[in-house]
Amino acid sequence: MIDKIPFSHDKFFKVVMSNIKLAKALISNFLPEKLIKSLDLDTLRLNNTQFVSDDLKEIFSDIIYECNLKDKNNKKVFISFLLEHKSYFEKLTALQLLRYMTDGYVYQSKNQKQLMPIIPLVIYHGKEKWKYISLEELFGYLPGEIKKFIPLFDFEYLDITGKSEKDLRNIGDTLLKSVLLTQKYIFDKDKLLNKLSTILEVFYNEKERNLLETIIVYIFDNIEEIKIQEILLILPVKIKEEVMTIAQKLKKEGIKEGIKEGEYRAKVKTIINGYKKGLSIDILSALSDLNQENVKKIIDEHKNQD
Repeated sequence: MIDKIPFSHDKFFKVVMSNIKLAKALISNFLPEKLIKSLDLDTLRLNNTQFVSDDLKEIFSDIIYECNLKDKNNKKVFISFLLEHKSYFEKLTALQLLRYMTDGYVYQSKNQKQLMPIIPLVIYHGKEKWKYISLEELFGYLPGEIKKFIPLFDFEYLDITGKSEKDLRNIGDTLLKSVLLTQKYIFDKDKLLNKLSTILEVFYNEKERNLLETIIVYIFDNIEEIKIQEILLILPVKIKEEVMTIAQKLKKEGIKEGIKEGEYRAKVKTIINGYKKGLSIDILSALSDLNQENVKKIIDEHKNQD
């Protein structure tokens, strides 16, 4: 059995979108042509800033790029790739996005002299078809003299779930095509298995192997053991050996994690049994090799369960 290590949608998004080649391909394929023409993509660079506040971390993850505009004033913009975490339609996305934009500009005001526009690209690949409801729509009908008080802003979005497979297959960048097809079918295991040859064909080229492990780990972490065995059976010879190596690596890491978890459970059992026999915190700490704070926490949790 391959014990899978966690490799969430969030982690996958951050790894692939930190690849500048994929970022450029995403911009070139999914931002409006007029907007693309205003950007000097040769200057695109990853910015380690994050505008997502703690309150929004359960809703969005962001990867931010900085890019020069093609103008005489050398102005710059932030292009923010925002992964929508929810796998279902959320009518308050506009409100959450407004909060994100505001946090981004407040952050800039504290950390740089000149404010830079933020161009948000919301990326969604949940189970339900995504539909954006604007702030104006959330309020319903309002007379003009009241409507002017509603903050208006624009954004771009990519609904991977809603994109047809034909649209994704027509993407010029084969690596981006593989990434988006993986995200499109990650919640439909049978379709994911059927499309696997298309998803992995880019890796037949030795030069494109750098993200193979990322995609394989993401797929393996989101499907059942039986499906993993099916994948290993149907893989083309060109990449089968490498994928088998990745699978073995995951199994070893899973076993290590299992050992660590088993050891920790044994320590918890020692602490609880010792506590019931009247042993002191410092003695329990020495016996379990955990600090006194953790020992107290384990005892408190045990008391709450009782």
